[in-house]
Amino acid sequence: MHIGRRAGETRADYDARLADIVTGFDPDWVVLAGWMRVLTLSFLGWFPGMVVNLHPALPGQLPGLHAIERAYEEARAGRRSGTGVMVHLVPDEGVDVGPVLATAEVAILPDDTLDQLAQRMHAAEHQLLVDTLRRLCTRSLTNGVIT
Repeated sequence: MHIGRRAGETRADYDARLADIVTGFDPDWVVLAGWMRVLTLSFLGWFPGMVVNLHPALPGQLPGLHAIERAYEEARAGRRSGTGVMVHLVPDEGVDVGPVLATAEVAILPDDTLDQLAQRMHAAEHQLLVDTLRRLCTRSLTNGVIT
C-alpha cells in the first residue's frame, strides 16, 4: 500500500491522514526503515513510544541524510576510522536523536570504496534492525530500555 501526499497537502495534514490509516492496523510498533522524511507530531503524537527508526550512524554522529557518504568522506580525510548503525525511538521531530535501542559499530577500512562500506553498513543495519525488533516483540520497553 502506498499513501502518497496529495497536491497542496501540508506535511502535518499528510502525517495526520497517514496516522489515521496506520491506526486502523492497530500496530504494536511503527518501523521507519528507509522512510527518509521527518514525521511531524501530527503522526508521532498518535504513537508515543512506538515509532522505531533505523539510522546508518552511531548516536550523536552524522544525523540526517547521506550519513554513509559523509562517514566515508571523513575517513578519506583522516578524521574517522569507523562508523556504525543505530536503532532508536522517535519521540518528536528531532532528527536521529531519540532514545537509542541498539547500536553496532562498522569499521571503515583503509582500502574501502564507498560501495564496499555501504554494503557492510546495510548488512549491519539489516541484522541490527531484525535483532532489535525481535527483542521488542518478545520483551517490554520501559523508559527506552528493552527489558
